[in-house]
Amino acid sequence: MKRGRGFSLVEALVALALISLVLGLVAQGFAKLSRINSASESASVKIELWSALQRLTSEVSGALTVTVVNPQELLITRVDPTLNVQYDEARERLPWPWPAPALLPPGVLEPNRPPFVVSVRFSWVSASGSIVQQLGAQSDTLVSGLQNWTVSSNPGDKRLLEIEFVPKQGSRTLHATAYLPMVAP
Repeated sequence: MKRGRGFSLVEALVALALISLVLGLVAQGFAKLSRINSASESASVKIELWSALQRLTSEVSGALTVTVVNPQELLITRVDPTLNVQYDEARERLPWPWPAPALLPPGVLEPNRPPFVVSVRFSWVSASGSIVQQLGAQSDTLVSGLQNWTVSSNPGDKRLLEIEFVPKQGSRTLHATAYLPMVAP
């Protein structure tokens, strides 16, 4: 009897078994990469939220005055000496080293001088789930991806300000405590 040109049933079954084994291993690899990607995104979001929370805490602690307008809006005044320094466009940076105080015109280093004292407003935009930092006419997004945020004074110690970020998904609520300014301007 003459043998045909095709595969036998056993050869075809062995080939199907090998192909299914390879496809199963590839599918497991993709599933593992998907889990790693998800964990990486969650860690990235958490790092971004912690960074924004620490920045906000630092802004509050270094402020001259802090006013909680409502639980989702904060107004601070702070000293910003860079507003009075000329920006060097050719070098794309502020002048360094800073000029010696004796070389500056009188009153330039006075901290209560209007160009030095600025008001910064941190407010909640619920449509985008973000906190916007407003400095005069300029506004920047401090952080996005939040479900909510609250600011409140600590009931036990009025020198402390409690800040809470509630992320939309993927991580737990983040809390921080900021020390309020101790000296009035």
